[in-house]
Amino acid sequence: MDGEPVAKLSIAPRSRDDARIAAHLDTFARRVEATPPGMCPLAVQLTMLQTSGAQTCGKCVPCRDGIPQLAAMLKRVVDCDADEGVLEGLRALAEMIRDTSDCAIGYEAARSVLEGLDTFADEYASHLRDRSCQEGVGQTVPCETLCPAHVDVPAYIALTAAGDYAGAVNMVRKDNPFPTACAFVCEHPCETRCRRTLIDAPINIRGIKKFAVDQMPADQVAPPPRSVDTARTVAVIGGGLTGFRSYRCVSLASAQDLQGRNGDQCDRSDRHHAVERIHAPAPQRCHLDDLRVG
Repeated sequence: MDGEPVAKLSIAPRSRDDARIAAHLDTFARRVEATPPGMCPLAVQLTMLQTSGAQTCGKCVPCRDGIPQLAAMLKRVVDCDADEGVLEGLRALAEMIRDTSDCAIGYEAARSVLEGLDTFADEYASHLRDRSCQEGVGQTVPCETLCPAHVDVPAYIALTAAGDYAGAVNMVRKDNPFPTACAFVCEHPCETRCRRTLIDAPINIRGIKKFAVDQMPADQVAPPPRSVDTARTVAVIGGGLTGFRSYRCVSLASAQDLQGRNGDQCDRSDRHHAVERIHAPAPQRCHLDDLRVG
C-alpha cells in the first residue's frame, strides 16, 4: 500500500509527563477522600466544576467555553456576589452544556451543577439572600465530627502518645462511657476522612484506643468526679448504650448515683445492654458483662 498507514500501534505515552501526572492524580484523589465535614456544598461543587474544566479536550465548544463560564458564575454565588439573574443564567447555561456536549466531561459536569441547584437549594438561597452560608456550615475536625459520640479523638491520641493512658481513658469517657467495649467493636467512622489520608492512609484510631485500654484497663482508672447533688430524680428509659450514656451524663451533671440512689434506669430486658450482647462478637461480650446498673 502506498503512503503512510492510517494509524500506528504504540504503547508509548503521547506526553512525557503522563506518568508523573498519574502520581499527582493519586494525591488529588486522597485529598478528595479526606474532604472535611462542614464544607460549604457550593464550594465543593465549584471545585469539582473547575476540575472538569481542566479535563476538557477543547474540541467541543459547549464544554470548552461553557464550563469556564459556568465556573465563573458559580464562583460569584460562592462569594455571595450574585443575584437571582445570575442563578437563572447558571441554570440555563448548565442545561445547554448538558444537552449539547459531545462527551461525559461536559454533560456530566453540567448535570452535577443542575442536581446541586436542587439538592442545595437552601444553601443557594442563603448565599443570595443572606450573603452568607447557612448556619452550621464550617469545617470541623473530621474524626471528632464523624464519631457518633463526638469523642475528642486528637486529645486521646496525644495523651496515648505521651504515655498518659489513664488520661486517654478518661478523655474517651468524657463523651463515651465505654472505652474498652468500643475499642473492640466500634466501626470507627472517625477514620473515614482522617487527614492522614492526605499523606497515605487513615490513622488506626480504634487500634490506638485499644492500645490505651490494654496498657491501662478502664476499671483501674478512677472515673471523673461527680458534681454536686441537686436532689432531683431522673428516669432514663432504655438500658442500651445510649440510655447508659444519658444516665451517666445525668450522674456527672447532678451527682446522681449510678446504682440508682436518686435515679432509675429501665429496660424491657432483664439485663442491660441486651442488643449489644446479641450483636457484639463473642470475645468482646465479656466487656459488656461487666456493665451493670442498679
